[in-house]
Amino acid sequence: MAHDRRTPWHPSLRRRFAVWFGLVFGCGAVLFRLMSYQAALDVIARDIDVHLWSRLGSVKAQERFAPESLLEPLQRAEGMFLPRMPVASGWAAPHPLARGVPRIDPEKLSWFAGVWRRDGTLVDDLELPAGLVWQSAWADRCDSIWTTPDDGFRLAATAGAHDTVLVAGIPLASFAAAKREAMVFQVWTFLVWVPLVLGVVWLLLGRLLLPLERIAATARRIGAGRFEERIDAAGTDVEYRPLAITLNGMLERLDAIRVSQTRFNADLAHQLLNPVHAILLEAEAGQSRPRTEGEFGESLAR
Repeated sequence: MAHDRRTPWHPSLRRRFAVWFGLVFGCGAVLFRLMSYQAALDVIARDIDVHLWSRLGSVKAQERFAPESLLEPLQRAEGMFLPRMPVASGWAAPHPLARGVPRIDPEKLSWFAGVWRRDGTLVDDLELPAGLVWQSAWADRCDSIWTTPDDGFRLAATAGAHDTVLVAGIPLASFAAAKREAMVFQVWTFLVWVPLVLGVVWLLLGRLLLPLERIAATARRIGAGRFEERIDAAGTDVEYRPLAITLNGMLERLDAIRVSQTRFNADLAHQLLNPVHAILLEAEAGQSRPRTEGEFGESLAR
């Protein structure tokens, strides 16, 4: 029958721990990344609403105090006469994990605004997107922020000073781009961070198991005949010290048994060799000269 030359698989504590730790850490890292990603989206959404409300406040201030410059880009004063910021509908408050998430640059946001009378007549507009027309429901949404049903725009509305409705908005394409950037950031940091942590854990496991390797090396030297070798219990970590002390005690007892067995074998050999030597001497003496039958009988009896 042919011999199986394959190397047998041996279970490894280091390998098993690394696999299980990797699974637990990887799942935890994925969960943390998902939470962090959602927190980043909350922060981005919050920033969009803050900037949107700021734009709407600028339009309201201009309509009230400088109607002749209404919606002129070069003359709008951001942040003037801001009304109280309402709770944005559709998005939760930012999660604590969102600390440190980069904020949206307001200069990179493309926004638009429009002023309508309550009957739907357009008074003035700034870069109003094509297809975005007056909706009668906007009059009931004053002092609120919402997303259009097609998820195309984020809008904010407030009542004007001349029985008008002021609406400011931001295309959500910028929000989608920010979502992609946040996702890419979470993915590449995951791909870098998890292998790095697992590599460090693998090296630390090797360091933690090093005392066991030293104990195994001492055992191999004892097996090779250096019976005086002992495990250095004093230089061993506290967790391995009881094992080292127990093994040293076992080695002491085994060495005592070995010495006792050696002495017993020497005594036994001595006791066996004495009669054998006597028999050999008697046989040699019996063969030294011709003997009679009676003399041979006496020799055999001795």
